[in-house]
Amino acid sequence: MLAYSVPLFLVISVMAFNIFRPILVLPRLSIGPGFGLVDINNEKITNESMRGTVVLYSFTYTNCEQNCPKLMDKMSEVRRRINEVELGDVNVEMVTITIDPERDTPEKMAEYAAQYGVTPNTQNDPIPWHFVTGANPNLVKIMVSSGFDLFHEKVPVNTGSDEDYRVKFVPMAVLIDGWGIIRAEYRQFEGTERLSLSEGTTDIDPDIILRDIGLIAEEARNSKGVASAAYEAAHLFACYPP
Repeated sequence: MLAYSVPLFLVISVMAFNIFRPILVLPRLSIGPGFGLVDINNEKITNESMRGTVVLYSFTYTNCEQNCPKLMDKMSEVRRRINEVELGDVNVEMVTITIDPERDTPEKMAEYAAQYGVTPNTQNDPIPWHFVTGANPNLVKIMVSSGFDLFHEKVPVNTGSDEDYRVKFVPMAVLIDGWGIIRAEYRQFEGTERLSLSEGTTDIDPDIILRDIGLIAEEARNSKGVASAAYEAAHLFACYPP
């Protein structure tokens, strides 16, 4: 009897876990890219300096006049509302990377950051928000395109100057956990671009981002010891939020 009851119990437990999903987790999408960039204080920011911290990355450039302000307003809202998330001892930071490092120097990024209330004296309030650029534009482009899967390209503006261009891209944010693993991607499609959305893809929603930060923080706090098996089971059975 015992020989039958134990496997039956395991089968029922697995089915119950898969149906009721007592634990929700974010998927582990891929390893985040390595990088070395410079912030508005001319201090180096790297993927290793972000290790152990939940990081919300976003991408913009200072001459962007189309969808970037909308994206940055949403990032600012997430930062302003971060106290709504139960973080415990989990650290959260934000990193905004320019996709136009040729023109966006640390000084210009500082002017841009100030529009969102971030200055060298306030960038840690309520959580650190780093506005960063790179000295090697080619390396930045490779890192953003390959590491974050964000395609972008220069589009000339008809002024006769090679310095006058815009950058075509879909505004995007990426959430990476303390282990350096990409856990969520958020893309801001506009207008007719929405027609090409894959099923289940939505625009960037600060409520969703805050929820996802909370899920990562909860997993980091609780997936220790015996409880780690439950979180691994949640990943195994794809217990992802709707």
